[in-house]
This record gives sequence, structure tokens and C-alpha cells, in this order.
Amino acid sequence: MTERFSKEALQEYGIFAGSMVLLVLILSVTIIFTKGMWHEGLKSEVSRVLEESGDGMWRVGDFIDFDSSLSLSAACFRATSKNESGYVCVVRMQTIYGPVPAVFILNERYAARFAGIAGLHGSIERAIENGAAKSQIRYWAERISRIVREKEENS
Repeated sequence: MTERFSKEALQEYGIFAGSMVLLVLILSVTIIFTKGMWHEGLKSEVSRVLEESGDGMWRVGDFIDFDSSLSLSAACFRATSKNESGYVCVVRMQTIYGPVPAVFILNERYAARFAGIAGLHGSIERAIENGAAKSQIRYWAERISRIVREKEENS
């Protein structure tokens, strides 16, 4: 009886383990194939924020991959304007309304400035910008410039 029970239990565990492996494989393949689409969507949203903030002269370029834990909550793109080049970065900034995707422009002298909030428009965006702690904006501006400078020095 225990032999039959252990064979049945082994089969059930095998089916369960196989199902889990298949699920992880499907999710991994999906993530790999949709990464490019995610970058393009983020790039277009950053471009919209730059246009609405009056910084439409910047052209958003290629995605930059960071080798740090910041890459989980931030994304940077190369950017160019008529007379300078730099970076446009999106970071998850905590506000009293929860986390929002804040867009910063970083010029070639590594001076970062706040451009706006991605995904929001009009009075909602202004309310969040006015309610956002200036210390948060200052913190992320300094942090982004430090991280991008280190990335360029190590490249």
C-alpha cells in the first residue's frame, strides 16, 4: 500500500514540478520578448513629458542599461538637443500620493533638473508636482547625476 501511495504521490509531485517549470519558462520568454516594447513605450512617454514641459528640443535616443540596483526603479535614455547632448532619466519618486515616474534631464555637465511626471496630465500632474517634496526632487537630481557619471567613467 505504501509503495502504491508513494508512486502516486511521486507522479503528482512530478506533474506539479513540471507545471511550475513550464510556467516559469513561459513567463521568462514573455519577459525577454516584450522588453523592447517596454523601452519604446517608456521612450514615447518621456518624449511627451519633454514636449509638455517646454523641453521638446531634446530628442530621446537609445536606452542605457545600468549595472546597479537602481535599474529596477529607473530608466535612462541618451538625449540630444541642437547644441548639447545628455540624458533623460525616469525614476520612481515617492510622493504623498504614492510612487510616481518622475522625469529628469541631465546635461553634459551632469546637472540634472526636474522635467515633469510621466503618465499624468493637467491639474493632477500640477497637484502632485506642487505636493512633491523639493527634497525628493533634489535627492534624485543628485543621485542620477552621480550614477550616470559613474556609469560613463566605468565604460
